[in-house]
Amino acid sequence: MKKWSFMNLFGRFLIDGSVFGNAEGSWLHIKNVYPNGPSFGGANGSTRGFSRIPQDLLSKNSKLLGASAKRLLYSQQKVKSGKKIDMTSGWHIGQSNNSIYYYKEGGGADFCSEMRIYPESGLASVLMTNRTSFNFKRNLSKLDENFVAN
Repeated sequence: MKKWSFMNLFGRFLIDGSVFGNAEGSWLHIKNVYPNGPSFGGANGSTRGFSRIPQDLLSKNSKLLGASAKRLLYSQQKVKSGKKIDMTSGWHIGQSNNSIYYYKEGGGADFCSEMRIYPESGLASVLMTNRTSFNFKRNLSKLDENFVAN
């Protein structure tokens, strides 16, 4: 994380000090940490590793899900009143340049990511950053518009 940052200043009150390593230029090294406990949900991995998930979900013969489960994955959910919400059983729903996509966000101390699936185009994208916050809606949509047909 940045050596001189809000996260560094307040993170020391919230995070075990043994996690912090030496400074490397204007950056502070964070040692590898593996979450262990019920309050942690996410997954650890790389863009290459996470790209296998949407690749599989876009394939005709998914190794992860059967056809009925795959349909549920893309089925928009409703609240008790019957109003549709921009979510499925496992994904958020977004739109960029008239293309519907399904996405998952993730993040933590000084990193964040987003994975998108564009089923109509048969394409997906995964982006990870070394920042606590990042405007994925704007930046990933700008990148994806080069590949996703409108």
